[in-house]
Amino acid sequence: MLFRSITIVKLIKTFYNWVDENYLKYPGTISFEVKRRDSSYIGIDQKAHKQRMSELKSSNFFSSEFLTNYDEIARTIDIRLKTGSLIYRVGDMPPYGNDVVEWCDCQDWYEPFSESIKIYKMYINVDTADVFWSWKNNRFDPEMSYNIKLIRKFNQWKISYLQGFDIKRYFYQ
Repeated sequence: MLFRSITIVKLIKTFYNWVDENYLKYPGTISFEVKRRDSSYIGIDQKAHKQRMSELKSSNFFSSEFLTNYDEIARTIDIRLKTGSLIYRVGDMPPYGNDVVEWCDCQDWYEPFSESIKIYKMYINVDTADVFWSWKNNRFDPEMSYNIKLIRKFNQWKISYLQGFDIKRYFYQ
């Protein structure tokens, strides 16, 4: 059990180093095409989305469950923008998500990020793990913690869930 927890902590720290290095490259979920006529987004940039999906997959951090969820968020935004059930004007805050950085479900960004977090709770089963972290300087508060779920397949741990990309709470309209 100790080896598993060390492996999981190392994976999370390595993952957040990757996020830190690539944050500007991956600031959010998707890229948009702009509808020039009325300055509204009309859908996601399919080419950029395919590239992003490929890069996420090749990072080797994510399970197929996470990638499927990530893709579903982008597809849902695309459909809602194209049908007009979601209106997103250029310069406005996105009408989805929580007005946070999805990778940490936070607005603050400490550097180096991976050294600024502290894992407070970790529940490990044979092939799954549920981890909660917060900022190192904070006293643990369940309301201010961030949840990451991992799954082990073929003896390798991968991120299957990040709280900031929870599709159930992503769309608040």
